[in-house]
Amino acid sequence: METQRLFLFFLFLFLLFLLWQAWQRDYGREGPEEEPAATETAPPGAARIPEIPADARPHAGPEEAEAAPTGPTQRMEIRTDVLALEIDPRGAAIRSVRLLQYPVELDGEENFALVDGSRSNLLSVRGGVLSAQSSVRLPQEDDLFAAAEENYSLEGESMEVRLRWSGNREGGLQIDKVFLLRRGSYVVHVLYEIRNSGEAPWKGRTYMQFRYRESDSGIDIASGGYAGYQGIALSSPDKRYQKIDFSDIQKKKLAEDIANGWIAYLQRYFLTAVLPVNPQWEYRYYTLSPVAEHYIAGSIAPPVQVAPGESKTTGHHLYLGPKLQRTLAETAPGLELTLDYGWLWFVAKVLFVVLIWLQGFTGNWGVSIILLTLLVKILFYRLSATSYRSMARMRKLQPRMMALKERYGNDRQRMHQAVMQLYREEKVNPLGGCLPIVVQIPVFIALYWVLLESVELRQAEFAFWVRDLSSRDPYFVLPVVMGITMYLQQKLNPPIADPVQQRIINFLPVIFTGLFAFFPSGLVLYWLVNNTLSLLQQRYVYARIEKETAAGATG
Repeated sequence: METQRLFLFFLFLFLLFLLWQAWQRDYGREGPEEEPAATETAPPGAARIPEIPADARPHAGPEEAEAAPTGPTQRMEIRTDVLALEIDPRGAAIRSVRLLQYPVELDGEENFALVDGSRSNLLSVRGGVLSAQSSVRLPQEDDLFAAAEENYSLEGESMEVRLRWSGNREGGLQIDKVFLLRRGSYVVHVLYEIRNSGEAPWKGRTYMQFRYRESDSGIDIASGGYAGYQGIALSSPDKRYQKIDFSDIQKKKLAEDIANGWIAYLQRYFLTAVLPVNPQWEYRYYTLSPVAEHYIAGSIAPPVQVAPGESKTTGHHLYLGPKLQRTLAETAPGLELTLDYGWLWFVAKVLFVVLIWLQGFTGNWGVSIILLTLLVKILFYRLSATSYRSMARMRKLQPRMMALKERYGNDRQRMHQAVMQLYREEKVNPLGGCLPIVVQIPVFIALYWVLLESVELRQAEFAFWVRDLSSRDPYFVLPVVMGITMYLQQKLNPPIADPVQQRIINFLPVIFTGLFAFFPSGLVLYWLVNNTLSLLQQRYVYARIEKETAAGATG
């Protein structure tokens, strides 16, 4: 009876956990007390952050702030084997980034748009040059940059795309914006080569920022109400992974000078990060919320001074791609921490490593999940066997416990004392069946995060109708079969004396079938296989105990 109660406690605790995450997703963010005026001419927090780029200032309205410059110029495309970038010659701005190996839908032709500045509710990336001399003219958003080709496509192992601005010839300043890309890499090196052919030295800085407009996208039902962390993350040598929620940006603007750090925008499966060109350089990292539901984060490179006749290079690196754990770890220190596996990250990372290893042999993520479940069951086999032995003894005591219930009626205190005495006489531990449940719930939750955060499992096929293990079963076959196995397991468990609790227990398979119907099918597959193996092990242990009891009786 105590085992069943503890089992109920953990299951409902997990349900409350999921509901809390869904509530946080929709209602957990507090809005600003007073919305800043959209016509503000000076950047918010300018007194504290004098180097905030002019591009960060809000314009006449949110839509105008996100709109691309208009004009007769045609956007150019830069294409590698993994990235497709659209560059607007006006300002040499990145207007679109598509991930060529990640379709929006399974078998679909449209590639996932990580950056899309033409839509007000998606991410946009901007960069530019700042000058310490207010009299020096610098390229603006509407200024044209000239390129040698209309479009670029990677043919070798690397590619350089150079766009030139010559709008300040009288002042002797020429700026080349250079994009460096490599085969198989999601890192885009955005560099500025500044040539000074004037008579006076020039001093300035470059910046790179991303903007996001929050939209009400609702709960992601396919992931059980969990959409993962979506927001800003900052890294420094002192704290490698620091979350900055959108509500935090509204309350307090960030302005920190950090060497060997980075700032990023996180979403499920994908990442946009601004990285330093040189880890030893001290960059300024900042956040802004110029108007309601608009968020800006970026970095400003350290100042460079270009003497007459000199040329210097500065800039930023951009990571624009999926959260591939090994790739992120090789790109920048702590960048792999953006795979947010929650508070059970240490368990989730072990599960992910084992899954990757198994997938290397099987070539099928579904089969890998089945084998992972088998390994977990083998690891905890003795623990589970002990639990089932305890439950078998509890079943044998049920007639005597029912007799005690009839004897003491509603006297709960005397009933409890009599039951405890019976446990001591028969050497039965009522909590003996609890430990496997306690151990497996963290594994279950950790795998839940692995399936939702690991881009390797996005649109991963299994077999037959299950073509995406990261989304729900389209025909609800796995949840129904899982519910059946849960029902069969309950039939082997000792009944509960309390009829109300027993009715709740009997109804649990129905509740969990409905709940799991909207979970990722990979998670349902894990629980189905786990239930099946548990059922087989439980029947095997019960059969052995019956044989031992029969042998003892005849002996």
